[in-house]
Amino acid sequence: RPPDCGVRKLWRECSEEYFALYVKNPRRKLRSKLAFLYFWLDAGLKQRFLRRVTGVVGVSAGILDIYRRSGLLEGVRSVHAIPNVPPAAPSAPARDVEALRERLALRGRRVVLYVGKFSPGKGTADLVAAARQVASEFPDALFLFVGEGTLDAGEAHVRRLGPLPNPEVLALYPLAEVVVVPSVIPDALSRVILEAMAAGRPVVATRVGGTPELVLDGKTGLLVERRAPMELARAIASLLRDEALRATHTRLIDGYLRPYARVFEEVLYFSYLAEALETYATDRALGARVRVVPGGAWHPWAYGFVMPVRHARELRRCSILRVFQVTGTIPAVLVKRRFGTPFVTTYGFWYGRLARSRTTRALRRVVETLGLRAADAVIVTTPELAAHVAARVGAAKVHLIPNGVDTALFAPAARREHRVLNVLYVGRLSEEKNLGALVDAAAALAGRFDLRLTFIGDGPSRRALEGHARRLGVVAEFVPVVEHRLVPAHLAEADAFVLPSLSEGHPKVLLEAMSAGVACVASNVAGNRAIVEHGVTGLLFELGDRAALAEHLARVLADPGFARALGERARARVLERYDLGRLVAEEIELLKRLARTG
Repeated sequence: RPPDCGVRKLWRECSEEYFALYVKNPRRKLRSKLAFLYFWLDAGLKQRFLRRVTGVVGVSAGILDIYRRSGLLEGVRSVHAIPNVPPAAPSAPARDVEALRERLALRGRRVVLYVGKFSPGKGTADLVAAARQVASEFPDALFLFVGEGTLDAGEAHVRRLGPLPNPEVLALYPLAEVVVVPSVIPDALSRVILEAMAAGRPVVATRVGGTPELVLDGKTGLLVERRAPMELARAIASLLRDEALRATHTRLIDGYLRPYARVFEEVLYFSYLAEALETYATDRALGARVRVVPGGAWHPWAYGFVMPVRHARELRRCSILRVFQVTGTIPAVLVKRRFGTPFVTTYGFWYGRLARSRTTRALRRVVETLGLRAADAVIVTTPELAAHVAARVGAAKVHLIPNGVDTALFAPAARREHRVLNVLYVGRLSEEKNLGALVDAAAALAGRFDLRLTFIGDGPSRRALEGHARRLGVVAEFVPVVEHRLVPAHLAEADAFVLPSLSEGHPKVLLEAMSAGVACVASNVAGNRAIVEHGVTGLLFELGDRAALAEHLARVLADPGFARALGERARARVLERYDLGRLVAEEIELLKRLARTG
C-alpha cells in the first residue's frame, strides 16, 4: 500500500477509475468501493506481515519493482526475481496447424493474434482501435481474439474465436504474423509471450510489469506504451511490412539519399511501389530535400514504360538519373532519348543467373544490352563484373565502386561468454542461399559443440528449413523481423557468420558481418571471393563440399583466438576498402561530373 494511498484517495480516485473501466452496472458502484476498502485493509495487513519475513521471491523484476514502489517490500532484507516459467509445451504438429488454417479459413490472410481475457485491463479495446488503423493499410490483415469476455467490435477484420483448448492455441501461433499483448494492468510474466516466442513469432507488447524482461525492444519484439492505440498500430504495421524491403529502404535512405541530399538541391526518388518517404523516415530535413514519386499496381516491366509518360514533367527536370539495377534501365533509356538526360546504372550481379526460364533470360539480356549501351557510366562492384561489362560496352564507361558498409554502425562490440555457441545467417531464406548445407554442417558438429543456428530473414524456404533442422536434431532459431539498424546487436551475439550461397553479387551482409569483427565462413563463389581472402579475413569452402563447411565452422568455433584474429583482419579490410561514406562520395563526384547543367 503506497504511503499516499489513504482512505480518501482510495474512495474518490482509485475506486472511481476501476469503476469506469470495469463496472457497467451503476447499482454496483457502492459494492465496488467497499471491495476496494477491503483490499486496502488487506494490503495493510500484508505489509505488516512482510516486514517480518526474511526474503521475498517474485516471478519478475518488473512486478517486484511495483511492490517495492508500493511500499510492500519496505524492510524486507532479501528480494529475488525467479521466473516461474511454465513447462515447455510441444510444438503443434504441422498437420494440426494446416488443419486449423483450413478450418478457420486463414489462407491468404495476415493473422494478428491476441490470446487472453477480453477486458480494459488487458488492453483489448486499444487493440480493436489499433486494428482499424492497421486494416486500412493491410486489407488482408485479420485480428483473431482468443479468450473470454466482452469484445466491442463488429468489423470484418476482427474475429472473436472465444476460448480454445490449449493444443489449438499452440497450433494458432505458427499461423500468426504477429502476437499482441496490449496489457494496461501489469502482467507479472506473460505466458502468452513465452508461448509466442517459443513458436518463433514476433511480439508487440506494452511496456508494463515483467514484459520488458521477455520482450527485448527491437530484438525479440516491439514494446509500446500502454493505452496508446496509434503507437500499437504503428508497431503492428511495421512487423507486417516486408522486412526485406524495409531493410533495403533503410540502406538506401541512410547510405545514399541522405548523402545525395547534402550535395544536390533536390532528389527525386521514382518508386515502382505506391509508397511514401514518411513510411521509412520521419526526418524533416531529409523530407525537405528528398521527394518520393510513387508508383502503382503495375508489373515492374510494364511500369518501366509507363513511368516516363506518367512522370514526364518531373523526369524532364532531372540533371542526371541514377539507376540501381541494370534491369531497371528501361525508363532511363526512354527519358534519355526523349529529353537527353544522362544516366548512371549499377551492374552488381550476374543477372542472367536469376532467370527462371529461357524467355526471361533472353528478355533480361536484351534489357541489359540496351541499358549498358545507353548508360553514360556503369558502376560495377567486383573486378569480375568489370571485365564482363567492359567486354560488352568498352572499359571507358566502367567504374569499379564496390558495395560499402556503414563502419560506424557495424562496429565490433564486446562479446558475452555463453555456453551455447551461436552461428548466424542474415538474408533471404530461399533455395539459392543453400541454407540446407548450413543445417547439415551443424548436424555434423552436434557431438563436438553445443551450438544454435540463428536465421534472420524470411522467404519461401523457411518451412522446409525448419523441418530439415527438426529432423536432424539441430537447434535453430528463426527471427523473421529485424530492422537493419538492429542487425549489429545480433552480430554482437554471434560466434560465427555463415553465407553458403550458390551465387552472390557483392553481398552487403557479408561486409557488415566483417565490419562487425565476426569470423565469417562463406561459399567460394565470385561475389564472396571478391570480399573474403581465405585464411586471412575469413574462410571459403567449395560448393558441394559440406564437410569443408563443417570443418571451417569447427575451426572457428573451437579456437576463439583464431576467430578473433579473422574478425580483426576482416574489420581492417573493410575500413580500408569498403567504407560506405568514402564510396558514396566517389559515386557523387561521378554523378556531378556527368550531370547536365542548365
